[in-house]
Amino acid sequence: MARYFPSQDLVDQYLVVESGKAIPWYETQAYKDAVTELDPTSLKEGDFYKESDWKALGLRTGWEVSDKEDMDNTEKGPIITRYGQVKTDKPDIKINELIYSNRDKRFYGTIVYDSCQWLLNEWVTTCIRGNMYAGLRPDRKSSWYTTATGYYWRKGVYDIQPRMYAGNKTNYHYVLCRLSEMYLNLAEIYLLENNVPKAVEMLNVARVKHGELPASTATTSEDAWKDYIRERRVEMAQENDLYWSYLRWGKYGGPANEGREPGAVIKALDNPPYKIMITKDRKRFFIAQIMYGKNMEP
Repeated sequence: MARYFPSQDLVDQYLVVESGKAIPWYETQAYKDAVTELDPTSLKEGDFYKESDWKALGLRTGWEVSDKEDMDNTEKGPIITRYGQVKTDKPDIKINELIYSNRDKRFYGTIVYDSCQWLLNEWVTTCIRGNMYAGLRPDRKSSWYTTATGYYWRKGVYDIQPRMYAGNKTNYHYVLCRLSEMYLNLAEIYLLENNVPKAVEMLNVARVKHGELPASTATTSEDAWKDYIRERRVEMAQENDLYWSYLRWGKYGGPANEGREPGAVIKALDNPPYKIMITKDRKRFFIAQIMYGKNMEP
């Protein structure tokens, strides 16, 4: 059964290749040309999916989107951080196709996202009212069985017969040591020695070979650390590495912890996790903190 899901924060780390450059999806020209970004505070309860919508489908219950828990702010900042819609003069554009295309190749081997094929080549839809949507179960907005973020893990989940299910066993490919991890470890050593050219050379090994991304051209320690941390996140996702790496980087401080002093609070571990909500017609989306307190209930 599913309990934990990739966050929007992780998904944002998988860069898009556009015009020979590797950049975040929301910085691509294709996105800027097709999507109007709106003030997140203008989004109100039920703007994406109303109570009347699910009653019209004959459902006894359902969940409005945006939910009342998506509104306002927390001590970590605004709950809804990005809100966009496809421009009216772009009728053929769909949000899911726009933001999930041309990604780092590791994205497609790690993340299950809206409108992709998964086990037994079945189509998975995680948009509002999709077949694996967070609020699909009529009695709750999320659960162990449905994603709280808009994504599922593909990495480490094998297509087997009989099909993947709670009681069906599978031979899990347990990796003891990976060559790419050794290159990343070398990159970190060179960063600690302030040898930026060698650090970038090492982090580019997996970035270019596995991600099929243009090589990093970082020349400063700050930029090299940023690219290295991103690289470690996407390469080692779901491999019990990131938490321990953040603890290590927090001890280093400086560019390893976004400019903070050694031993200071680790910024990445002090941030809330984020989700994405996409309308059924794929014309609007928003990104928000996960506010539900009962995600772990079966």
